[in-house]
Amino acid sequence: MTRYEMPPTHCIGDIMSDKMYPLPIELLVNEIIKLKKTGQVFGIYESQFFRPSLNDTFRSELFGKKLASPIGPAAGPHTQMAQNIISAWLCGARYIELKTVQSLDNIDVTKPCIDIEDEGYNCEWSQELTLRQSAEEYIKAWTLIHLLHHELDLEGEVDTIFNLSVGYNLDGILKSNVQQFFQKMDNASEEIHAFKKIIRTHFPEIEYLNIPAQLSDNITLSTMHGCPPDEIEKIGLYLIRDRRLHTFIKLNPTLLGRKKITEILNKTLNYDTIIPAIAFEHDISYDAAKSLIVSLQNAADEAGVQFGVKLTNTLEVLNHKNYFKDQMMYMSGKSLHPISIQVARMIRNDFPDLKCSFSAGVSAVNLLDVLNCGLSPVTTCTDLLKPGGYSRLNQYIEILRETDIQAVNDSITYINHYANKVLENDYYHARKGNIKTGRILREFDCIAAPCENTCPSHQQIPDYLYYTSKGNLPKAFETILNTNPFPAVTGMVCDHPCQSKCTRQNYDDVLLIRDIKRFVEENVTDEQLHALPQPNGMKVAIIGAGPSGLSCAYYLK
Repeated sequence: MTRYEMPPTHCIGDIMSDKMYPLPIELLVNEIIKLKKTGQVFGIYESQFFRPSLNDTFRSELFGKKLASPIGPAAGPHTQMAQNIISAWLCGARYIELKTVQSLDNIDVTKPCIDIEDEGYNCEWSQELTLRQSAEEYIKAWTLIHLLHHELDLEGEVDTIFNLSVGYNLDGILKSNVQQFFQKMDNASEEIHAFKKIIRTHFPEIEYLNIPAQLSDNITLSTMHGCPPDEIEKIGLYLIRDRRLHTFIKLNPTLLGRKKITEILNKTLNYDTIIPAIAFEHDISYDAAKSLIVSLQNAADEAGVQFGVKLTNTLEVLNHKNYFKDQMMYMSGKSLHPISIQVARMIRNDFPDLKCSFSAGVSAVNLLDVLNCGLSPVTTCTDLLKPGGYSRLNQYIEILRETDIQAVNDSITYINHYANKVLENDYYHARKGNIKTGRILREFDCIAAPCENTCPSHQQIPDYLYYTSKGNLPKAFETILNTNPFPAVTGMVCDHPCQSKCTRQNYDDVLLIRDIKRFVEENVTDEQLHALPQPNGMKVAIIGAGPSGLSCAYYLK
């Protein structure tokens, strides 16, 4: 067992460390103990927990195992630490791609390494923990997920798949520390038994829970950008023939070719991002990828395991933002989605029976489209780095429960249609223009809502949005009337310049401020709508019955 290094005190105060410190399982168990008292685990409230049903139409099978949902976090920052994996699981993730591990497990990761201003960019690499620590984090998460499934009295079995991810070359994979990692993922009985002894002090029923010693029998191969096709094939054959693992090979978006990909990214989607020529020169070509797929599929058939591809890796681009220190960075998120869908269309048309998992700019906006394209399971990363975090998966589950995915019979026809449609969708196009206001940034008292500053009436927008979110419509209406005597009119015809400066654009889309104002006005009581102050005996005449005159009359009433 690893001797845990506790974080220094400055990490707990107002200065945050960028170093990861695995938590002892005792601390994780303490968080679960709080569930009955606080109704939350790791800050996620029970109302946000996914409660699977055996009647869910999106249930499926993969690698001979049942899967309670086809969604999960992609291999990345969300799947290194036990508490993060558990948080994703609580919110509905059932296909969990564990963070990529490699033999070099003592690297210095450049920080910052992730930028999600609109589309995503990163320069991160593999795990930030040692291989031994990574294995223990995964085993802790696996053990506690089974405990939580029991404590929450969830229907059915755990029905969760841990998907391993390993890189980046065969020499590294064959080294002893990676081999030991494989062994632990295949049989973690010793660690699970040790964890049970600790957990049973608070949850004695853990002794009787059936927690499989094998965490995973499947893997996604992640290779470096520029890895030669023969090296990818050697690793794939090793994983399939020697390790007998169900194997996915992660492919790069550069399969689309330089001409098509630059036309889509720079012309159709209007991004200024530059893809260097070397990204196409050192990446595998589509013809080579097709040969690779045929070879590995034949090997998998002979070995009796499942083979598929993961679409897609990030896109190598030049660092043009001066946010990272590295010369290159790797694009993800909504700008990558239309490109990766084109790659998926090519592969699905050429290999209609090939299993394809997908992760490229997936969000609640396109989840159903991706699944209807025959791409499953679906994982996401950039979307979970936005406000809401893991709880954004709640909306994924809601969408899945509202729609029958199985209604689409011809997924090939669907992906051919969607690949064209996605290029026309403004949601994926570059967002131009500056949403900053002209307000001078002072040393103190610098916080100001740009929507309020932009509004010609300087309405107290954050205030009435807050009261509306709390269901206090009378107070919201009172706040609106402080600066706007015509909420019914402006709720219908205002040109709402406030929305052009809404900071929510930094994450997804603007708040519908005008619509919310109209909702408040339409749902307050008649008594409040027509309330008049007590007469004070004073009279005044207003000349003019335009907006200014009526406003003046209202505030002098």
